[in-house]
Amino acid sequence: MEIDHIFICIEDPEKLAKILTEFGLTEGEPNSHIGQGTANRRFFFQNFCLELLFLQQVGRALSPLTARTTLHARLTDKSLDVSPFGICFRPSPNNIKVENYSTWQYFPLNIPKTFIIDIFDAPISEPLYEYMDFLTPSSRQIHVQRRHSLGVKNLTSATIHTPFAKLDSELKQDLEKLEIIKFKTNETHILELEFDHQRQGQRQDFRPELPLIIKW
Repeated sequence: MEIDHIFICIEDPEKLAKILTEFGLTEGEPNSHIGQGTANRRFFFQNFCLELLFLQQVGRALSPLTARTTLHARLTDKSLDVSPFGICFRPSPNNIKVENYSTWQYFPLNIPKTFIIDIFDAPISEPLYEYMDFLTPSSRQIHVQRRHSLGVKNLTSATIHTPFAKLDSELKQDLEKLEIIKFKTNETHILELEFDHQRQGQRQDFRPELPLIIKW
């Protein structure tokens, strides 16, 4: 499997989406997750999507359908014990097979009933790991016609900086071994994204507004 999209849990979508557009990213269509109580602002790239996820309906996010996802806690709890990130994977020909790990199946109301989302069992101090076997690289072709004035195209590396970087699970070990995600020790949670192998030699740190670093 490989990264399809990563979300950052936020509180002020208008402000934070504006920060990214003023930086040089072109925003795609937003999306509301019916029945889940969340919505997002999205930024599409050739092989990846960055999402800003925010809470719309508290009751829906705490419902029996959604509560186990831990989304409400990730969106509201700002302590270091909670990761504000979610990493969503799609199929790819590598050695990571979902059936080799402990997962549970989530059936949100905003996707067809025949689609399955596998959520990996992991502590809330780690990102929420999701696998969507119905996604393919071509799933986003309708979106990638947009061009970013920044000139970035492809995600080439993703690093999670976290107080919980220890490779203490088989999933984390395999993700790092296959260079799908890197984990580095840090006092706070930060998502670092590298585009196009950082050929332009540039770097932007969006803290404190967003726990995000972009290199291009």
